[in-house]
Amino acid sequence: MTTVIGVLCSDGVVVGTDSAATFGPTPAIRTIEQPTVKIDIVDDRVLVACSGAVGLSQRFVEIVKERHRARGVTGAPLEVGKQLSGLMIRDMLSTQLKPGYISAVVAFPIDHVPYLWEFDLALFQPELKEEG
Repeated sequence: MTTVIGVLCSDGVVVGTDSAATFGPTPAIRTIEQPTVKIDIVDDRVLVACSGAVGLSQRFVEIVKERHRARGVTGAPLEVGKQLSGLMIRDMLSTQLKPGYISAVVAFPIDHVPYLWEFDLALFQPELKEEG
């Protein structure tokens, strides 16, 4: 299981993960483990780190990229998180999948202010983190 952590600081965000990918039919039966990079950097501005199925992580990173490239890094912070959540949930539903297989953190600045969102595993709903 992947560990993802994000910390909002006064002058930026720190995001970290473990570096092992496991393959197997269930989390209890692991057949292969290999090192991997789990933090994606989009256009030198956006950090995305996911825990869960690799394919779903790839899909979410692509959603974040498309949203960022289409609109830039703008908007009310909570609305940005809700948009990313809605886009990912619609993507999952398009393949008959409900939330519960991926969680994530996303960080980027809006108007030079750093923001950090956590998307929970159960519902993939955004929580805007506060400095602390």
